[in-house]
Parts: sequence; C-alpha cells; structure tokens
Amino acid sequence: MTAQTYQTPAPLVTYLRRATFGLPRDRREEVWNELEEHIVSD
Repeated sequence: MTAQTYQTPAPLVTYLRRATFGLPRDRREEVWNELEEHIVSD
C-alpha cells in the first residue's frame, strides 16, 4: 500500500495566510488547520 501525501494548493495557502494574519502563533495554527479541514473535506 502506498501512502498519499496531501499538499495544500497555493491559492489556498494564500487565503489561509491572509485569514490568519496577525493572530498569535498557537491560535493561527489552530484556525489555519480548522479552516483548511473545512475547505478540503467537501
């Protein structure tokens, strides 16, 4: 069995950077992960 790795598309990275800009680091990571999960899970 081969494992597939997921690479976040560049436009999504741009969006997530803008959406989490200015947040404290730990909160930024939490919000980033949650937003990404909601967007890619559809």
